[in-house]
Amino acid sequence: MTKTPAPAIGSFDEAVLFRLRTALTLTYTQRLKDLQDMLDFNAEAEARNPRLRALAEQLRRTASPK
Repeated sequence: MTKTPAPAIGSFDEAVLFRLRTALTLTYTQRLKDLQDMLDFNAEAEARNPRLRALAEQLRRTASPK
């Protein structure tokens, strides 16, 4: 097995690996709580920032199935 170098600290790749490792160690209840926390954070951020809310709405419209 070849060892690949660790991703740079603060990089997107490192964040992805961290989330994967974390998710693999969590129980279903903890994962659901984590997901709910992310949804709550996004809702609060949209409520505080009209520009972000407009962008989120635009993404929802383009991502919804026709």
